Amino acid sequence: MASIASTDKRDGFQVIADESRSIKRENLIVLIVFIVIGLFMWLLSPIIAVDGLIWATIYGIVAISLNYHTGHTGLINFGVVGFFAIGAYTTSILTLMGWPWPIALFMAMVVVTFLGSDKKLFIPSLIILLVPLVGYFALLGVWYGYFLSISTAVLLGLLLYASNKSYSLIQQIYDEAQLDSLTGLFNRRFILV
Repeated sequence: MASIASTDKRDGFQVIADESRSIKRENLIVLIVFIVIGLFMWLLSPIIAVDGLIWATIYGIVAISLNYHTGHTGLINFGVVGFFAIGAYTTSILTLMGWPWPIALFMAMVVVTFLGSDKKLFIPSLIILLVPLVGYFALLGVWYGYFLSISTAVLLGLLLYASNKSYSLIQQIYDEAQLDSLTGLFNRRFILV
């Protein structure tokens, strides 16, 4: 990775050369390539171009959130993937029921926001959404159905484990924050005036 600025010694003076222009030029080239590909896709089929843009945006949001969790905190977080899975399942179920796709996508966002706000709602909703899928995939009777059934069961187990561990960690941090280490009294926020 190129540094933003490099130093050069000339006539006893330190000259700082700005290399940000080359970085901006590389970003501009990538942007132009994506615009050309998008225009080419639009000329082939506007429906495919819009669909591709929608999917690229959805996966881009997921990738940015995972990059934020892993890159800035150094922690691996599967919670984002769980919410993405619940939103995807909700969208697919609603579109199979005949709902228009944009309305189903909006309802999936509402459902994920509602279910992710409380553990008492999140764990039962995981079980209600994923256990029927395990059974459905297993009843397909083909090899990929069994594979999808096992994969969905593993995803369910991972999400339940991650939600339980996350909730217990949050509860432990909350309890430690409420205990005054000097007096040993709980609810320090109510004692201090």
